[in-house]
Amino acid sequence: MTILAVGLLLSISLLAGGLSGCSQEVLIISDAWVPEAPPRVYALAGYMTIENGSGEATTLVGATGAQFDRIEIHQTVYEKDTGLARMVPEEQISIAPGESFIFEPGGYHLMLINPKKVLKDGEVVPLSLIFADGSRPSVEFEVRRERLRL
Repeated sequence: MTILAVGLLLSISLLAGGLSGCSQEVLIISDAWVPEAPPRVYALAGYMTIENGSGEATTLVGATGAQFDRIEIHQTVYEKDTGLARMVPEEQISIAPGESFIFEPGGYHLMLINPKKVLKDGEVVPLSLIFADGSRPSVEFEVRRERLRL
């Protein structure tokens, strides 16, 4: 195949990808993990970094995973008067073009509600993120035995 033919195929592929509107083609999702927890917990947290490498804003609106009854986006909010933390559900997270959004302990996280089994260190939990444009990239979250510092 000539260089011209390869270039033409690459251009067609990029054009077709651009027309599909799938944000997953320009998103980089890294450091996806879930802390290991003892048996009988009703909720776990999922953390990750989402980098938006596109020229347009993208919006995370949810997530799904077969190992949980439901998954919600939450933010940890600390009360100034008492210092107590509470979880506040969020409908969506917008990520500007060229920006990153970090889900981390003590901040934003995926609340993984009613796990169907006890997750052990080293296991992988597959989840699908749901974006407003309809894309649903699959992400593997690593279960880690980590002590959380909030």
